Amino acid sequence: MAAARLQESVISLVTLSHPENGSLIKISGVYFYDGALNNTSDSVTELCVYRNMICRSPCGSGINGLLALLYQKGLIKIGEVRKFINSKTKSYFNGKVVEEVKLNDTPAVITELVGKAYYTGEHTFYHEQDDIQPSFCIK
Repeated sequence: MAAARLQESVISLVTLSHPENGSLIKISGVYFYDGALNNTSDSVTELCVYRNMICRSPCGSGINGLLALLYQKGLIKIGEVRKFINSKTKSYFNGKVVEEVKLNDTPAVITELVGKAYYTGEHTFYHEQDDIQPSFCIK
């Protein structure tokens, strides 16, 4: 799939950093949107693809990143709401930049997303007392 190839290319070409926590850095999907950087519309049509799966809701991480980018480029102001609509399901989140902050010396923003979530399943994990692995994450 083209999105997976694009993701692999970005991972191999781009070096990312985080001002406080390097473990937060990963590219887990590809976020497509309708040119929000070139217009002043109050809505953005988007789609997030994780490897070979299309996300059924708007992408929270992608929206937060796009809000920060729109703010940095002066295309939205603090408190200005944008509607982010999934191009396939038409579900949406409303998002805005709430506050400008600094992480160490790096400019950053706090964002807020509001939307509707649907309960789609349940998964239960068990950890037996004699299990040799103390958690589900292996590092």
